[in-house]
Amino acid sequence: MPQVSNAQGRGLGAPVASTSDRAIPEALPATKIGQSAPLGATVCNGGVNFSIFSRKASSVELLFFDHEDDARPAWAVNVNPETNRTYHYWHVFVPGARPGQVYAYRIRGPFDPANGFRFNPDKVLLDPYGRGVVVPKNTIATPLANLATIAQWR
Repeated sequence: MPQVSNAQGRGLGAPVASTSDRAIPEALPATKIGQSAPLGATVCNGGVNFSIFSRKASSVELLFFDHEDDARPAWAVNVNPETNRTYHYWHVFVPGARPGQVYAYRIRGPFDPANGFRFNPDKVLLDPYGRGVVVPKNTIATPLANLATIAQWR
């Protein structure tokens, strides 16, 4: 099963979705294996199925944020590669998640630019299959800037 952890803080606005109250439940939900298809966040009866493709990832962390302008995630799910990966598809079902939930990914893997691999655990990533993007209010974009790094929330 995926490991769910409280990230001790709040998070950066990311792709699709934010609950009307708080993203972090009083008791962190017991996640389920989920399905590899369709890719992206799919609202299902009782929660949301998250699925992302990565051929070379060594780990995937699904980050949840309370508000679009938070700098840190409120909680995270470490996706277990043994139970929540089918071929190159990482997937998890999060009961209780609803449309509007702000989320992002942190993906670890090889950093080998010569071969096209640029995994960086300091970067918070948007869902490439997301149907929308939440941009934090008062964000000033600068070249090479990233909205959050691991140092900001650890």
